[in-house]
Amino acid sequence: MEKEGENQKTYELGYILLPTISDDKLSDEVSSVVKILETNGSVISSKMPEKKDLEYDMSKVVSNKKTTFGSGYFGFVIFQTESENIINIKTALDSNESILRFILLNRSKSSLVVRERRTQPSSASVANTDKKTTEDKPKEVKIDEEKLDKSIEELITN
Repeated sequence: MEKEGENQKTYELGYILLPTISDDKLSDEVSSVVKILETNGSVISSKMPEKKDLEYDMSKVVSNKKTTFGSGYFGFVIFQTESENIINIKTALDSNESILRFILLNRSKSSLVVRERRTQPSSASVANTDKKTTEDKPKEVKIDEEKLDKSIEELITN
């Protein structure tokens, strides 16, 4: 007899929601994404999306019209499910008109620690890189030119 959850794998869903979603409707849209995952597995953690500018414009057909977007709400959800449920999840996410793009990643169990990335270095870390200590500088090596010449001569004659 198999234990429940024995065949489950850990996945991460990264997604971008349309920037046209109003702030009061954003949590409803996130809930609809999470509900898709909960229907097919169990959610481990998630992060409320934040609005960010895109590196390049993306288009999507919205209300039968191709529309281009320069920003979106970035979020992620880490969840567990059986691998055969991924097709159902992908189909449901594809049909969600509020999602501009998404990516499903298979995560290893060792990478489940979620860390927040620093977008810009702090002023303290910038100041520390400008001030190099004597330990950070390479040591100067004195070269004995006579020994160097002898070594070169030996290499050439052999």
